[in-house]
Amino acid sequence: MMESMYVAILQDDFTVRSSAFACFASVWLLRLVDPAKQHPQRIIGLPLPDEVPLVFKVQPEYMFDDVVELWDLMMKYKPTVFTTSGQKEIIDFSMTFLTSTWYITNPYLKSKLVAILAIGVRPFGRYKMGILGTALCTHPLSLKHLMMCLMSFYVECEKTGTHTQFYDKFREYYSIGCNPTKIFIRNKAGFISTTYAQTDVA
Repeated sequence: MMESMYVAILQDDFTVRSSAFACFASVWLLRLVDPAKQHPQRIIGLPLPDEVPLVFKVQPEYMFDDVVELWDLMMKYKPTVFTTSGQKEIIDFSMTFLTSTWYITNPYLKSKLVAILAIGVRPFGRYKMGILGTALCTHPLSLKHLMMCLMSFYVECEKTGTHTQFYDKFREYYSIGCNPTKIFIRNKAGFISTTYAQTDVA
């Protein structure tokens, strides 16, 4: 049954259309939280304001969840769908909500975003840095916020959770470590110097 479902979901035409819709939904959600209401014409300013807009608060969680779950599925089983489009939308969405984590009430969704980025930098065919590797090295939001997002998420993982979640945290740590490892191989010291030069570290 599960195999039959995957065959249907991963059919080429369906994956292209569903991924395009997920990207459209992600852009719409970002526009809701963008104080300037100019996304995607202009890069969204991060971090977001402390007060979450009411129009975003009242959205059902599945609006966010469905986008993230579809991206996670496609990254695992059909990453080629993102070779021509979708990379910018994934990075915009991930950087925005990992930078401003108070907009997400479900910690599971935060870890999913980090996991998607981690899968996206795994070598895949001719993509030695993964589907997202090159984009993460050049995207303005990634260059400015990625490292601080990952470190902030790491600290959050350390502070939260019960003793029964001890082993679950190792999966999060692995996902956190994948991104800087792959990116540093390409950009080496240039990436980290750019990141900290553009980030206000208290």
